[in-house]
Amino acid sequence: MLFSENFDHYDGQYYQDNGVNVFAVVDMQAAGPDTENSGNWAAGQNAELGANGYGTIESTSGGFWFDTMRSPGQVDMSHTFVDTSAAVGGKTSVLSFDVAKQSLDYHGQHYATDPNASLEFRIDGQTVKTINASDLATSNDMYHVEVNVAGYAGAGPGHTLELIDTTANAGFTGFSVDSIQIKDACDPHSEAHNGSFPFVENFDEQPIQVFKSSGVDTSASIDLVSQGWTGTGHNDQFGFTTTSEVVKSGMLGNVPSTSGDQWLDTQNTPGGINISHAFTDNTAAAGGKTSVLSFDIAKLDLKWDGNPYQTDPNASFQFKIDNAVVAEIHASDLATNQMTHFDVDIAGYAGAGDTHTLTLTDTTLTAGYFGFAVDTIAIHDWVI
Repeated sequence: MLFSENFDHYDGQYYQDNGVNVFAVVDMQAAGPDTENSGNWAAGQNAELGANGYGTIESTSGGFWFDTMRSPGQVDMSHTFVDTSAAVGGKTSVLSFDVAKQSLDYHGQHYATDPNASLEFRIDGQTVKTINASDLATSNDMYHVEVNVAGYAGAGPGHTLELIDTTANAGFTGFSVDSIQIKDACDPHSEAHNGSFPFVENFDEQPIQVFKSSGVDTSASIDLVSQGWTGTGHNDQFGFTTTSEVVKSGMLGNVPSTSGDQWLDTQNTPGGINISHAFTDNTAAAGGKTSVLSFDIAKLDLKWDGNPYQTDPNASFQFKIDNAVVAEIHASDLATNQMTHFDVDIAGYAGAGDTHTLTLTDTTLTAGYFGFAVDTIAIHDWVI
């Protein structure tokens, strides 16, 4: 990870309604509280944050998202980062973020993102991504964006990310932005077992076979065995296989992946998955936590070749570490076709030693063709 900003835990003035956080004004020009909220943004003073759920807009990491309009005025702030590695496969890094246009009420007054609003992400003064309000179909829904950066305009390892609201008119309500990251452009599994991430899985392996729905490439089979997963073997309509099923981002039920281009379907065709992967954590617990398991998950309602399919309304899914259940998700917990992000604090492991096993099990009683959509699984080392 070259850079991360989640807009959480900053010092400032927090405003509440009936004891519940609504929004905040914070100083992001000062040093931040941790590596994922590092502060030191040039021109980051008086930054405005919305609380998770304010205007029904959900943060995608932590408890707050960033508003690109001050009250009033467009933001234009920047942050440095360092990338010393060479390009891989035609890209040197990947910029990712979540963004929404707003439509909400505060004290009886309605506020909305300007319909002609625009937002630019620049690196070394060069625009790498422009977001227009018209690009975002539904107000108050976060959209995940990933941008492959082929190279930098500036020489040397030091670079500058700039976030600038380029809307013509100064207003009170801009875009909502969260979970900004710049990652080194390497295979996701090469960084999965290093540093702050004992494990990462984004399900973006190369497709073995691609499947079409209504004549359009929609889903695929991938090989997770080569990435260290076990338990993938099952019988489908073609016989025994060890491949796993993924769906391309936005192609079925308009469900987006939250990293890369694919998400995992937890039902084989048919039958629930029960797969495992080892990871190593050799650091001690800090502050009562040894790690944090994070993932994104949705229940499904979609059509395949015109035929309707849904996640079983009584479906359930478990994440286990060393065979102890650390998170159990039910279909009733989730919105349809919308990824929900979960962070699960792990106080300690059931198994002794440094090596542990993460298991994903679809515990739905009936075998089906579509289960849950799962993406962006990570185990974060917990450091204070």
